[in-house]
Amino acid sequence: METPAARGTLQEFEAEIESYLSENCLKNESDEVRCRWCWTKTEFKVCYVSIHTTAFDNCSGSGRVKQIPIPYCPNCETEPTQDRSCVHLSPAEELY
Repeated sequence: METPAARGTLQEFEAEIESYLSENCLKNESDEVRCRWCWTKTEFKVCYVSIHTTAFDNCSGSGRVKQIPIPYCPNCETEPTQDRSCVHLSPAEELY
């Protein structure tokens, strides 16, 4: 899976990852996440997601960053090339 591009909310970002996992991965008896297609152990690359505000036109915000693991199959896919992304929240959403 490639790192998702900018999203409106963290929930949208995380939902895209959950969708990838449900479509492309299975867990074995040891609870390891494996590729559904080749049964290779799924690997995860950490993505740093900057929390930006919609109060400005560009990518700016409070400086908060959330680390989110991006899954990929090292046999079927290349390692995600992007280790950074962002979400844009309204000032009210940033409070929570």
